[in-house]
Amino acid sequence: MMGCPRNRSVPARRSAPGASGSGPSTPAGWAAVNHRVVTSGIPGEVFLKIRGLRKYLWRAVDQHGYVLDIAIQSRRDGKAATRFFRTLLKKQGRRPRVLVTDKLASYRVAHRAVMPSVEHRQNNT
Repeated sequence: MMGCPRNRSVPARRSAPGASGSGPSTPAGWAAVNHRVVTSGIPGEVFLKIRGLRKYLWRAVDQHGYVLDIAIQSRRDGKAATRFFRTLLKKQGRRPRVLVTDKLASYRVAHRAVMPSVEHRQNNT
């Protein structure tokens, strides 16, 4: 029978620099423990189907690949993106230096409404 070997090594869980190994397991808890300066943020969204309805999982990731915040919403418009950015900024307590997004128009709307002074870069990805 082919499958995974029983004694395979499992990589250690990636934790934030300076955080203890037994830290909080929720994004809200990460914000409380993680006091480093965020210089850039990369939001992204994933399409989900929950009970037959399409939902959008929004997530914000910092320049090191750590998830800063997640949200599940039923819409993907400017109002939803603005709400996500506001909650993200409230939890982080500081604005990023650079915001990197894909070319979804909702990000432009939210960027202008919530943090117009932050540099906004749009990638093709």
